[in-house]
Amino acid sequence: MCHDKNLFVEYYTIYFDLKRCCEIQKATSFMPVKKHIIKNRELVTAFLSLHDMPDAEKEAQFLQRLFNDYTADEVYLQNDPLIEQITLYIQDHDTTLEEITKYFNISKSHLIRRFRQSVGISVHAYILNHKVHKGKRLLMIGMPIAEAALEAGFYDQSHFHKAFQSVFAMTPKEFQKSYFLQD
Repeated sequence: MCHDKNLFVEYYTIYFDLKRCCEIQKATSFMPVKKHIIKNRELVTAFLSLHDMPDAEKEAQFLQRLFNDYTADEVYLQNDPLIEQITLYIQDHDTTLEEITKYFNISKSHLIRRFRQSVGISVHAYILNHKVHKGKRLLMIGMPIAEAALEAGFYDQSHFHKAFQSVFAMTPKEFQKSYFLQD
């Protein structure tokens, strides 16, 4: 949530069940949504009505509309064994692009191209996203923001703040306040 003197904005996040999404998209691999923040009032209203009263048929209609209007034009191949190994490596290690290329004996340009073809985002964006989500989990257990930033692999709190806000559309402090208010 974002607060301003006369402005109150709420953000909702959708976590996709990839198998179900592939069924709705009639695709073998998930076609990702192009935008992180969607301001389409009709679509938001449809989502909020699902949030208040879940309905499988209306959910499928909502997802179909979302995918029709906001998915990328290309399908990403998610069956690259090397890239699967690399994503697991990233999840298990605080790592950099250089460390990955050394560990897997792959050139930087080849890794960047192959990773984007397979996953749909750059390897750098994937690493950053992993760090942000790790930071979020640390905030959820009550760790102070500065400590969470360092523990998640960020050089400073400012970098964590910007990355967190770009992924979750709220600052780490706003997230902590809203998370701990729910308990």
